[in-house]
Amino acid sequence: MSTWIDGSSVAITGAAGGVGRFAVQLAHDAGAKVTAVVGNPERGEGLREIGADDFVVGLEPEGEPFDLILESAGGRSLAAALSRVSPEGTVVSFGNSSNEPTTFDARGFYRRGRPTLRGYFVTHELLEGRLGTAELTRLVELVSSARLRVEVDLVVPWTEAASAVQALLERHVRGKAVLTVGWS
Repeated sequence: MSTWIDGSSVAITGAAGGVGRFAVQLAHDAGAKVTAVVGNPERGEGLREIGADDFVVGLEPEGEPFDLILESAGGRSLAAALSRVSPEGTVVSFGNSSNEPTTFDARGFYRRGRPTLRGYFVTHELLEGRLGTAELTRLVELVSSARLRVEVDLVVPWTEAASAVQALLERHVRGKAVLTVGWS
């Protein structure tokens, strides 16, 4: 991760999920002060151990600003993020797990300074050739040096994929779900 993040305040919504747990670790590794945002207190368990300085249940529109907000919930959470970003900060929206539309005061957002709102869609980045071998190599190095933990919370045979998907959709999985393939 870039050194520009060192000392920055970072909020990560969906921090208890697989992507969120990676984001918490990577932001911590880069020297950020990390606030993990979760849906309920139980989902916050274990986040301090992997690098979160704090965790909160839901992102409220009022409060201290963040320099970077990685936002995956959409809806009210994204609207709150746009209210909480610092004047020169960035909100990166990369999901909408709430399945809600987002309404926000655009004038209020831009009047606070020069904040940035970026959309991120990994498939587009891959198709455009902006992600690839170098990034994956770096992640493998972090995993092999134990600086990035891969937390697997659910392992089921591929024949039970539907139950794994249901567990993911219901937010019962902390970390990654793995489907195993066995040969007869």
